[in-house]
Amino acid sequence: MRTFILILMMLIRTSINAQEPGRVSLVVDLHYPPFSYLLSESSEDKIEYIPPGRDSSCVAGFSWDIVREAFHVSGYAIVLHCFPWSRGKSMVLAGDIDGIFPFTRTPERERDYHFSASPVSRDGVIVFFRKDQVVHWKGLETLNGKKVGTIIGWSYGVHFDRYANCIKSPVETNEQNFLKLKNGRLFAVAGFSHSTSWFLAHQSYANEFKSSPQIEDTATFLAAGRLSVRSQDILEIF
Repeated sequence: MRTFILILMMLIRTSINAQEPGRVSLVVDLHYPPFSYLLSESSEDKIEYIPPGRDSSCVAGFSWDIVREAFHVSGYAIVLHCFPWSRGKSMVLAGDIDGIFPFTRTPERERDYHFSASPVSRDGVIVFFRKDQVVHWKGLETLNGKKVGTIIGWSYGVHFDRYANCIKSPVETNEQNFLKLKNGRLFAVAGFSHSTSWFLAHQSYANEFKSSPQIEDTATFLAAGRLSVRSQDILEIF
């Protein structure tokens, strides 16, 4: 009788587990509107479980909608890690989290990450200046010897990433960069035609800045660390 009960319990447990959706753990860029962004600053540094049919209470954006729908249609629940970008990148690289998005594809990153076949966003790399600055745009050479604000862990496309003749000054957020530019502590801020412009449009000081012509067109993807045993499976589902 005891053996029968143990077998019955195992069968019940197996049946319950079979009904549970698969899970995929993801890190999302929290400061890349309108593609992915926090709904509330209080949501940062949280982990959220999102089963099929549900949406996040922490994050929104076009790229998030694409990724969420792709996994939910395949029956996967998402464990969303709303972590600072640098920490999230490190955890994906180590194989502790399955994937990260929106993530710019570069030759340097291809050594450490696998990328989805289709992008989750496209944007153009541009540079922002104060409106009162006299700037004679000559491409990236305009930035020679100048201090340019960037965000820690972000890629700004192959051309800017590899450009070594300016002084790149990384911080955590766009807010920090534009306050430094406003106060004359930076010559320029690197950004994107859609994302950074969207951010500025929601700030009271939006009209105090101007932008350069586009430097490069970039695409972002869902990426998985090469050390993860699930990386190829996750990307095939997506």
